[in-house]
Amino acid sequence: MLDRPAVVGWVPERFPAEQPFTVDGYLTAMARIAGLSPATTERTVRRWVDRLGLGPFRTVRLAQLSKGTAQKVGLAQAVLRPPGLLVLDEPWEGLDAAARELVPQLVDEVLADGGSVLVSDHRGETVRLPDAREWLVADGAVVERVPSGEASVAVVELEVTVGQLPATVARLRAEGHHVLRVRGQSAPPEATGPGAEPSSEVAR
Repeated sequence: MLDRPAVVGWVPERFPAEQPFTVDGYLTAMARIAGLSPATTERTVRRWVDRLGLGPFRTVRLAQLSKGTAQKVGLAQAVLRPPGLLVLDEPWEGLDAAARELVPQLVDEVLADGGSVLVSDHRGETVRLPDAREWLVADGAVVERVPSGEASVAVVELEVTVGQLPATVARLRAEGHHVLRVRGQSAPPEATGPGAEPSSEVAR
């Protein structure tokens, strides 16, 4: 990945709980791996444990957690350091109602800090993120979904030679574009050089 931020947080769809750690031990180890000092580690782990309701599970081994509780541990480890990019794979999977409402808050906080968030979802949970841009993946193609009622029109001006004009207009219309008008010249001949040609405005 080009230009990847220095800190990337990732929450997999299913947190790998088959590990020989307690909740507290795992988060502490992950914080130290992330480069946090011992004092910052203790403070940060305590903050996320409290915020995600993991207090009663601090000494419980990961393998003994329910799927939803393990998912909370996954969320916590992803944000121990403020991520420049947070990748959430089905982040609402197995979470209780309170934790479900927390996910949009985490997204907003990362964005407010100048980071980016990528969420995958196939259950329609992204309605909890009303301002998010959405892409659909189907039949090998990626298409951006435009919310109903929202205009998605861009006006583009093209400059073509006189000889190319009929074929260009026909191709644009065949591709579903609307040709708004054709103008004689977009600039004086001295500005465009010999052979200045008509331009057409196209709405996509």
